[in-house]
Amino acid sequence: MRGAAPGEMLPAADSVKLPRSRSGAYGSQDFVQQVANPLAGGGPKTAGAAPMRSDRTEISDYIAYYMQALQNDPTDPSLHNVLGVALAKQGDLDMAIKHYTTALELDDAFFPAHYNLGRARYRQGRVEEAIAHYEYSLRLNPDDKKAHNSLGIVLAEQGNVEEAISHFQEASRIMEGMLEMQ
Repeated sequence: MRGAAPGEMLPAADSVKLPRSRSGAYGSQDFVQQVANPLAGGGPKTAGAAPMRSDRTEISDYIAYYMQALQNDPTDPSLHNVLGVALAKQGDLDMAIKHYTTALELDDAFFPAHYNLGRARYRQGRVEEAIAHYEYSLRLNPDDKKAHNSLGIVLAEQGNVEEAISHFQEASRIMEGMLEMQ
């Protein structure tokens, strides 16, 4: 698909297939990372489905795109999650939390929303809630290096150094395993 000229609108979200991860979910951590970092590619930029501004898609464009996608499928927890990521990136934690919570109401086992809700609660200073969501995320996906690392940081700040170290070590072990597979 061709790129958009500055200010040009590409097809509406309901007429373009959203990119999916290898697992088929919109809310995979890889896909969420692409949305959280517009320069990394992915999301509306490579899908050609959102307004473009020169070489960089603005976060507000991602938000508008995923809000449109949610109008087409309001029961998709991964869409709520990825919209929450974009809202958090924009600084709107309250709305991000609303979408993470909605994702979990739709699917309590959707670990990316638990992880992201943990991050948002941590940013709000609600450390115990952050820990609970990181731990739940790890029960659902024990090999999530980001959740181990984030939980380690929070635990270290709380003075629970031994448990923090064990999570940092686990994150490192997972990363080493990933590198060996390459």
